[in-house]
Amino acid sequence: MTEHIISPSELDVMRQCPLRHSLLYGERWTKPVKDESHPLAFGTLWHSVLEAHYGSIKRAQDEAQRHLGGWKNFDQSVARVFAQRNALAVISEVEDAEVAELLAWMYDGHVEMWGIDPDWQIVAIEHLGVVDLPGPPGVTTELTFKLKFRMDMIIKVDGRLWIVDNKSCKNLPNRLELDLDDQFGLYHWAGNEMGLNVFGTMHNAARKTMLKGDVTGENPSALENRFRRTPLTRGKVELETIALEAWQEAIARYQGLENINALKATGLKIEAQRHPSPMTCGWKCDFTEACIAGRKGVDLRGYIQRKGYKQDFTRH
Repeated sequence: MTEHIISPSELDVMRQCPLRHSLLYGERWTKPVKDESHPLAFGTLWHSVLEAHYGSIKRAQDEAQRHLGGWKNFDQSVARVFAQRNALAVISEVEDAEVAELLAWMYDGHVEMWGIDPDWQIVAIEHLGVVDLPGPPGVTTELTFKLKFRMDMIIKVDGRLWIVDNKSCKNLPNRLELDLDDQFGLYHWAGNEMGLNVFGTMHNAARKTMLKGDVTGENPSALENRFRRTPLTRGKVELETIALEAWQEAIARYQGLENINALKATGLKIEAQRHPSPMTCGWKCDFTEACIAGRKGVDLRGYIQRKGYKQDFTRH
């Protein structure tokens, strides 16, 4: 048997385009992101800011739990000072002045909107885990899968456990978009597989687009138009369906990879199937130009290398 460790992000790529998945996860082509304004780099920075913020609050709650008889007994004013100090320290390390200014604007708004969330008992931050991703009952295959994940936060509110995912976005998402995003369902399912008894997931969105009024200070955007928390709850049947569909996607894609590699070994010039789409290729895929060039007969991997990509087999 061959075991693969996959993530919700990889599953998303599988569903977008087989060729993109083959390049990213089959051949491990990676381009170092040096531009702090790049969406991936910016999202990582925003996560780091909130990790520093909530990490400070968690430490205060843990100290209160140990020494003051309960986590709710922490000094909120002191925790707020440390949370802001540590979050701003992360922002101060950002080299791009415009990116640092944007992060500071977002963080100031976050604190104004949510404060230090005194009703959230912070159970874990940046929680890593791996669980088996099973197929249908009684089905045995040569390919097996594990689902790995990194949960931004696990919190408890009124005795119920929630998984929180922090997102920076150009525009705040609507409910339908989040219902269709299986990342949250997979987090919920995986948490239950670990015995956490998760009640639901929460999409914690912060808009990163500054409008004219936000820049000039005249008629700035209302906080509720910049920040939104969307709770998502799913029943047992839906969660099991999401997990099964993830397995179906994974086995189809990795069987496809094996078939493509076997054909290549015979000398046949063939690639994984392209899924060209004006709706997603331009903004979701860094291989778009190379993909088009390859379809015209240009050496695809040579093109990728000239763009600065390297193969990195150390990452999953």
